[in-house]
Amino acid sequence: MSAGFPRAGRLAKTKTDNIYWSSSEFYNNPANNALYVNVNNGNVNNNNKNNRNSYVRPVLAFSIKTLR
Repeated sequence: MSAGFPRAGRLAKTKTDNIYWSSSEFYNNPANNALYVNVNNGNVNNNNKNNRNSYVRPVLAFSIKTLR
């Protein structure tokens, strides 16, 4: 593993009863609010970006596949 990413091979555990920030800003107030996902029930909502009660789940990369 690269010296720059010593823990890159490990997977982080996701807390399934909490909310995680999305990378998307809330369209109605992008300067102050961002979207979050409740991983317990799948609900998406928005909150002030200064709220510290949510988690962040880093993602190195992702791809979008078209369903046919």
